[in-house]
This record gives sequence, structure tokens and C-alpha cells, in this order.
Amino acid sequence: MKTLILYKEQGALEKTNKIENYYGFEKGIGGKQLYEAGISQAKNIGVEVKKQEVINIRLHRKWFFYQNFRR
Repeated sequence: MKTLILYKEQGALEKTNKIENYYGFEKGIGGKQLYEAGISQAKNIGVEVKKQEVINIRLHRKWFFYQNFRR
């Protein structure tokens, strides 16, 4: 199965200065740092990451299709 991460702009996680209740970081971690580490890890295992706005998602039989442009 292939995985795709789509994002439009900076999210709430990236805008957060410090996250203190995340497992494994006893002194906390910056949101941007946590986001970048997660994306890096995803790419290392073959996940495709695209900066695109999703306008529509539809299910066709067993597959999802997304539309990333406005008509």
C-alpha cells in the first residue's frame, strides 16, 4: 500500500513553541522540530509528501482519489 501526505500551509504543530506532553521528550520539544522529524521519518520509509491543497476526496470502489485544483 502506498501512503501520501498532503499539506497546504504551516499547521498548528509547526506554530507551537514547545510541546511538553509528548512521549519520549522528557524536557519537551518544539513543534517545528517534531514536525520536521516526523516528515523526515516518513520520507525515509518511502512516504510521498506533497505541498498541495486538497479540495475534494472521493471513494471509488476501494480507492480514494483527491482533487487538488479548483474548477
